[in-house]
Amino acid sequence: MSLSGTIGINREEFSLVVPLDVEGGEVLGLVGRNGAGKTTVLRAVAGLERLNLGALALDDQILDDAGRRFVPAFHRSVGMVFAGGTLFPHLDALENVSFGVAGGRQTKRREATAWLERFGVAELRHRRPDELSRGQAHKVALARAFARRPRILLLDEPTAALDKGSRPEVRALVAETVSAMSTLCIVASHDIDEILELCSRVLVLDEGRVKHTGTPQDLLASAALVVEPNVVPGDG
Repeated sequence: MSLSGTIGINREEFSLVVPLDVEGGEVLGLVGRNGAGKTTVLRAVAGLERLNLGALALDDQILDDAGRRFVPAFHRSVGMVFAGGTLFPHLDALENVSFGVAGGRQTKRREATAWLERFGVAELRHRRPDELSRGQAHKVALARAFARRPRILLLDEPTAALDKGSRPEVRALVAETVSAMSTLCIVASHDIDEILELCSRVLVLDEGRVKHTGTPQDLLASAALVVEPNVVPGDG
């Protein structure tokens, strides 16, 4: 399984041209200044932004070719967690994770409970989002994204909402699960530790263009990462 193509979005105030080539089981990192285009890339892959340049395909299926064909977000096999997570406020944690899981009610609840257990929040399954801390809500959002067993997983600052002590464990769980499910994953982050622990390859974006590419170790060694103002070793 592979995601490939070029994401091109031209607006009066913003221009983005980013080539992508991601394989199943791989975690691609996007780093760069605020406004460099990281979240826009995620939104385009998710089908929340339409291309007006380039094209994007998942294996042989065209997702968007800048006007002729477009697969809406709800027809793409995508799980996405925005920075801070976004849960349905009227549903409890179990119902949030159950949403979108295939099968009958009991199957949905059993699968959702298993994912909540993986992320260490099963005891909170009957709490609604306003009864959860920011970190707890984010773990529920991650559990919901994985429970759908998506072909593409998109994570925007995936552990920024968590306390420092739990971040390495959650990152390890994300990396292990992406590999086991052969999901292709794209992570946008400002945290160099997150990039080093999660990603096999990194694109450094600057004003909507790819400025550098390579492994996290390659870029760190060449100072390509650390010169970006919001990417600081040990930050977060």
